[in-house]
Amino acid sequence: MSTTNPFRPHPNATALTAVRIVGDELRAYTTVESDRGWQGIEHMLRTAWKVGRIPPADRSSYALLSVLDDDDSELQEFGIPNANAFRWWYRKVGWRVAA
Repeated sequence: MSTTNPFRPHPNATALTAVRIVGDELRAYTTVESDRGWQGIEHMLRTAWKVGRIPPADRSSYALLSVLDDDDSELQEFGIPNANAFRWWYRKVGWRVAA
């Protein structure tokens, strides 16, 4: 396994959010900003990569993780592979279903 993190966040990264399909609906989750800015996002992505919680995004992903900037513009997108990985992210980041 490579030791170089392929999931390095964009330099303007400040927040994370996610979407997934539930039944026939697209469910969006709240945007959560990192208290530590880019370093916090980088730490979360590196940890998730090491424990297998983010593979490259593809059609078989259970959910999609979006990395956002200060204006909530999407900078990057990663796949969340399964329900177990999504629950890990949900607890770690503190997402809630968006209104």
